[in-house]
Amino acid sequence: MNTIATIVACSLFLISSLPASAEITSGRVKLLDKPGGKVIVKLRKNTFVECAPVSGGWQLTGLVSLIDKGDYNPFTGLIRAKSPLYNEESAKIGEVLTDVRAWLIEEKSGRAMLSFTGFLKEGEIRRDSRVEYALSKLAEGARRGLTQEDFRGHFEDFSYEAWAGRGSLRSWMLKDHWMGRAAPGPRMILIFDGERLSAAIHSRPLDTRKFRPGEGPRGYHMTWFEGMPETAKARIRDFYYPLAEK
Repeated sequence: MNTIATIVACSLFLISSLPASAEITSGRVKLLDKPGGKVIVKLRKNTFVECAPVSGGWQLTGLVSLIDKGDYNPFTGLIRAKSPLYNEESAKIGEVLTDVRAWLIEEKSGRAMLSFTGFLKEGEIRRDSRVEYALSKLAEGARRGLTQEDFRGHFEDFSYEAWAGRGSLRSWMLKDHWMGRAAPGPRMILIFDGERLSAAIHSRPLDTRKFRPGEGPRGYHMTWFEGMPETAKARIRDFYYPLAEK
């Protein structure tokens, strides 16, 4: 799917709150209209954004923010240049530098909640706000196999939901956001056999050389964290692959 088609498709799945898997800007950054293009928005440090990797180290980036109603033209779908952007706590998070096309989500308390897209470089996103990096660092730092107790802090930082299980198998799932997939789906599924982490199904590569992913369900990677017999792996594949591919 090309970039424009991706943006249009993503706009169909907007939500009125920040997703569980949102990323965070690493400093004051400038959102561009295309990779290497012109600056359209300035954002402050630690602003929540929603990113998906594209070629050349660029990130297709979406932002959900509030603006004053008078700064948005519902007939043209444009945010007026020089308009300030706010988060839900009414703190200023940035400024629009040129007229920007946006999608209206809802109107509330004299302001409009909108979403729009642009591009950032990968280094402009905090690595520790990416679940793939956080999981990789947790796994690489463990001297033994990981248990659910080891994930207490990880589950506080990322809003996983209890997901499917059968027998001794249990799983936790982190949903992808509207920039990650044209249709809603998992970004990360952690699979435990009893208390021990056995595997992860993930839509984006992990940031690790210690664990090498194998072929996963259609559209996903699969990483094994324990030395397991093939029969145990087959039990996990048989149960979770069809669920992930739905």
